[in-house]
Amino acid sequence: AEFLLDVGCGTAPLLAAAVPHAKRLAGVDIALRWLMLGKKRLLETGLQIPLFCACAEALPFAGEQFDRVILDSAAEHFSDQQKGLAECHRVIVPHGRLFLSTPNRYSLGPDPHMGLPAAGYLPKRLQDRYALSQGAIPPKRNLLWVKTLPRLLRNAGFTPPRLLLPRISDTQREQAGSLLKRFVDLYLAAQAFPVSRHLLFLIGPSLLAVTEKPVSAQE
Repeated sequence: AEFLLDVGCGTAPLLAAAVPHAKRLAGVDIALRWLMLGKKRLLETGLQIPLFCACAEALPFAGEQFDRVILDSAAEHFSDQQKGLAECHRVIVPHGRLFLSTPNRYSLGPDPHMGLPAAGYLPKRLQDRYALSQGAIPPKRNLLWVKTLPRLLRNAGFTPPRLLLPRISDTQREQAGSLLKRFVDLYLAAQAFPVSRHLLFLIGPSLLAVTEKPVSAQE
């Protein structure tokens, strides 16, 4: 990719990792505090990558600037998901790609923000009550699942996405507790069979999507 944009870049770990794979990079995040930490991280490694404080629903770029846009655990936090994805579409060049990862709303595993297993099946008021009981602020998010994510992407103008299952590395597995390791092994084994693989898209921990901005009819 020649020009890559990370929307919701946080402290910029992905941008630092993407340096060998892109000629130019940029990052956007709505949280200035994370951008300050990200800038410090990049400077400490000798990287000069521009970071911008802005929301995804109003990206500070002209149209058709980027060959690749990445949304890594960001879309679930957009105040207006459809508008945020439409903005990503606007800044991508024709035939450019969007790479998106997001927690699965109906995962049976631990909630990404509260740790409660299968939290997506509970009404929001019960999720909020649980967060408060743990001394946490109820998270503001709109988790997606395998039925809603493709529709949002198509409505934003992207091609029908290719959905993928996340990989779990040996390092990640070794860092898990004994009980969680059993679930990891079961998850990895289930990926090998078509029926159980389909089930993982419904109840697995997260969703990965790759989609493209098509060339308009006028072009």
